[in-house]
Amino acid sequence: MRLASVFVCLIAAIGLGGCLPSESFLEEFIAEEARPTVDASVTAIIDRDFDRLMDMAPDGATPEQAELIAEFINTNLPEGEASQIRLAGANSFTSQTMGDAANVTLSLTYLLTYEADDYRLDLRFEKQGDARWTFNWLNISSLSGADAHERIDFNFAGMSPERKIALAAALGSFSFIVLTLIASFRIKRIKRRIIWTVLIICAYPVFEFNWSTQAWSIVAPVITSSETATYFNLIELTFFGAGFMDYAPLEPALVTAALPLGALFFWYRVLRGGPTRKAPRSEAQPES
Repeated sequence: MRLASVFVCLIAAIGLGGCLPSESFLEEFIAEEARPTVDASVTAIIDRDFDRLMDMAPDGATPEQAELIAEFINTNLPEGEASQIRLAGANSFTSQTMGDAANVTLSLTYLLTYEADDYRLDLRFEKQGDARWTFNWLNISSLSGADAHERIDFNFAGMSPERKIALAAALGSFSFIVLTLIASFRIKRIKRRIIWTVLIICAYPVFEFNWSTQAWSIVAPVITSSETATYFNLIELTFFGAGFMDYAPLEPALVTAALPLGALFFWYRVLRGGPTRKAPRSEAQPES
């Protein structure tokens, strides 16, 4: 029963580590009353129907602004029909000042696939109180060259040494923690078993590998500062010592690897004679 629980936790951890938001999940961020404006704006941008697009803009938008938007789209978006239009990111934010109506901001990211390249389309929509939803901002960027991001590929034959080391670190930490967790359940009479289980699966400090730039960075502990503020991120635990986020080609894929500090401490205590409690008197060896 105990081993079954371990494997359930293991499967859950793997599922959470590799889970990426689906398009249907992201669609839930779009309110029903915003849907017509969003769909009409995306279609107008793809079809270069700038008059229709300006109908979605806030009241008071000038012809000069319409010309700038048209020029930007024509310059950055290729001619032809996109073979795929996929919602790849969504965020909704509500703000309110005392005495004013609530302001809702909806940010969406689309992945546009053309014959020669992929493009990222960022859109922002807003709604003030009971007013209509309006299209407020857009940005288009080509996902090629320096902005291209590769997906995590487990083809070790053509993999760079840096990427092999990153995967080895993540898989090594993960395997060591899993084996330690299984071993802990096979050792009888462990004191505070629940605490030891939590301690084993937690890993710290945490490091991150950028699959595109092939550079390492430390996630925690770290202190960063800017001209206006200093940020502390001293504690960030990574369960099972590894993880990944693969949002390529929109964002660089990230591999997370953490030191299995809890598992190492467990084996240290085992070598020092703990963490087991003393055997009951009936199991103790007879005195000579």
